[in-house]
Formats: sequence, C-alpha cells, structure tokens
Amino acid sequence: MQERVSPALLASGIWAALITTVGGLLVAIPTLIAHHYFQGRVAHLAFQIEHYGSELLLLLKREQARGGTPSAAWALGESRCSD
Repeated sequence: MQERVSPALLASGIWAALITTVGGLLVAIPTLIAHHYFQGRVAHLAFQIEHYGSELLLLLKREQARGGTPSAAWALGESRCSD
C-alpha cells in the first residue's frame, strides 16, 4: 500500500524551496547588475585604448613620413620647441 503524504510536510518542503529561491535571487540579481556594469566599463576602456592607440600610431607614421624621429615628449603631446 501507498503511504499518505502529510500536507504539512509537503508544505514545509515547498516553503524551504521558496526561501532558497528567494535567497538565490537576492544574490544573483545584484551580481548580474554589477557584471553588466563592469562589462560596459571594460568595453568602454578597451574602445578608448584602441582609439587613442590608433591615433598615436597615425601620428607616429606621419612624423616618420616627414623624415623626423619622434621623441618621447612629442609622442606624449608635449611641445617640441623650447621657448
């Protein structure tokens, strides 16, 4: 014969599962928000590095095409003339 399951016992198991789910969501949702925030920051920083790196390479190629040798000060955007 089959034993009957107590509704109170079943309800307590469902209650425990719901509490565990709420706890997981309380951890997962802020973590997901933080992940998306930092992912966006990293993508923005990577874009800036690529953009400014490309600009620097273009400036160095132009200086080299003019026959000059770019100095470290010039590469950093400082004036080449000492006035």
